[in-house]
Amino acid sequence: MNIHPRVDAAFLRVGVVALLLAASTHANTAHAEASQDDTTISQWDFNYELGVVDADGQSDIDGFSPPPLIGKGEAVLIGGVEPRFSGGDDALGFNDGWQGDPAGAAGDENNYGWQTTNYPEQGTGDGTAGAQFHVSTEGLSNITVSYAHRFSGRSSRHAALEYSVDGGDTWQLAYEYEAVNGHNLWYFQRFDFTHIPEANDNPDFAFRVVAIFMPGSDVPGYEDANNNRPGVLFDDEGYQPSGTWRFDSVGVYADHPPVRINEFMGRNHVFLADEDGDYESWLELHNHGAVPVNLADYGLSDDEENPFRWIMPSVTLEPGEFLLIFCSNKDRDTGELHTNFSISANGEELLLTHPDGRRIDEISPYELDTNISLGRTPDGAPQ
Repeated sequence: MNIHPRVDAAFLRVGVVALLLAASTHANTAHAEASQDDTTISQWDFNYELGVVDADGQSDIDGFSPPPLIGKGEAVLIGGVEPRFSGGDDALGFNDGWQGDPAGAAGDENNYGWQTTNYPEQGTGDGTAGAQFHVSTEGLSNITVSYAHRFSGRSSRHAALEYSVDGGDTWQLAYEYEAVNGHNLWYFQRFDFTHIPEANDNPDFAFRVVAIFMPGSDVPGYEDANNNRPGVLFDDEGYQPSGTWRFDSVGVYADHPPVRINEFMGRNHVFLADEDGDYESWLELHNHGAVPVNLADYGLSDDEENPFRWIMPSVTLEPGEFLLIFCSNKDRDTGELHTNFSISANGEELLLTHPDGRRIDEISPYELDTNISLGRTPDGAPQ
């Protein structure tokens, strides 16, 4: 374990020795698993516990706007597209899901995809109809989007992934793709937005998948996805509005929110006084990333069963900034910040939790001597 004096941009640590955080194998394993979950902003796998539809085809799950099963966001159908009930499912708009879904292979119980139909008439509505998703990336960076897409034989063979950074007022093309191997197959799509900085830290981020005319065709219109009927056909053998697109495992992902518990002290006797002149335990948060993070409604706690023991006020940490919080039981969320708990001198866990419940950081219990702090080296380093 490395031992050394520290001075950083938050405040001067004179005569205090900081210990490099050392995690056990168990802690590293748990952190790796949590990190994988924490990168998921929103995810629709459509594997709902579907209710039985009534005579009108109504269900407790809205096939026009199904909710994400992880995170927050909105999914809607656009351009007149509707959900389609089909084949023994229990709710409007869902059918067998993608075989790559964690729920299992196609046909497995509770593995569903979002079944959509009623696309534009042939030769109309180019790039206007499909599925649209709104997901806030506020406080996050390096965004990626992925999903699985299934084409029926009479559906449009060609699709476009578009994105918006202004809530859907304007749209930009990410890329176009097609059902290159024919219909009734799943095509996994992934787009990396890391080269598009406007997608970062954006409450108005959105993307959509829309049906487009056959590129380069002399006749403007949709080519159907069946390889046996190539080209734009205006007859019953070609594209039909009743053709279906199905979506599964729609996910929006980002780098882990770049805030960590950077340092803490449980036995502060003479080192740092608060505004009342008291020497309280304290911790320090650090933004080690490249985007600002607003900490409103984040939870700080010393209790695994109550991760939101103290809820943070609206404070924005700019890249590279530090935030000192006294753990004093004084419970103050304006001016100098004080939690409603103190750090045990004998050591206890410390937790930082995202407002949506994702664990952002945690420190295992560690007993320290008086006026000794435990900190990351360098600042913001992972465990």
